[in-house]
Amino acid sequence: MPDSSTQTHGDQEHIRRVLIVMRLAYFALLSGQLGAAITLLALFRGRMPNPQPELAPTITIALIVIFLVTTPLTFFIRMQTYKKHWKGDRISPQAYIFATLLVVTAQQAIFLVSVAAAFITQAYLVTLVPAMLALLVQLANYPTGKPLERASVV
Repeated sequence: MPDSSTQTHGDQEHIRRVLIVMRLAYFALLSGQLGAAITLLALFRGRMPNPQPELAPTITIALIVIFLVTTPLTFFIRMQTYKKHWKGDRISPQAYIFATLLVVTAQQAIFLVSVAAAFITQAYLVTLVPAMLALLVQLANYPTGKPLERASVV
């Protein structure tokens, strides 16, 4: 039977790998959405055949409401996932990946719908507000790996 120091080193190595994969996924999601948004905005700016600027306030309000409902809901689900998969003094790596991706992809959906609304309305300043809010939440949720670390006793 392996001693506890070997298991601890193995656990740490597994956590390190999970964190690397999570950070790669995080950066891939962010760069993909930002790249798509910049490319689409550059290609279609001012070229929409029938812009609908009168829809901008309605779409923006709807997206802000969705943002205000979705953001706390995803954080609640994340905390419930952490609670359900708590093992010893940390959460399981699978739960960490699921919970982090849940928050990031929910915000990514709001971001991309907001960018699509900017194309439809051609009212960029107003309709991109929800996209910027979603992007800020995504940036604030950089995967640090803190829930994967052992709790320190002070």
